[in-house]
Amino acid sequence: MDIECQSCNGTGVYTGIGERDGACVICTKCNGTGKYMYTFQYNDFTRRKVRKDVKRVFIKGYGYCVGTKPITLDNGVFVDFSKEGVSYEEFLNGKMP
Repeated sequence: MDIECQSCNGTGVYTGIGERDGACVICTKCNGTGKYMYTFQYNDFTRRKVRKDVKRVFIKGYGYCVGTKPITLDNGVFVDFSKEGVSYEEFLNGKMP
């Protein structure tokens, strides 16, 4: 598909740090046409794929590492990751963490 060139905003000419006093150069992204040929490929979505390496699913990591085994943090707080979130099987069956 043809889209408006994002580098020159469809003008075909570009003014950047090296062009001054009304001087422009031909846009190198679109070769002065003002349009950019955008081609993309994709796979049609048919179903959610299954991963064999996943045991548990959490909403987010919130900036922390998450795992599948119980741990005790440096500050003494015990976190049983094996009971947090949901199992991958539960997630695949529609349950959210």
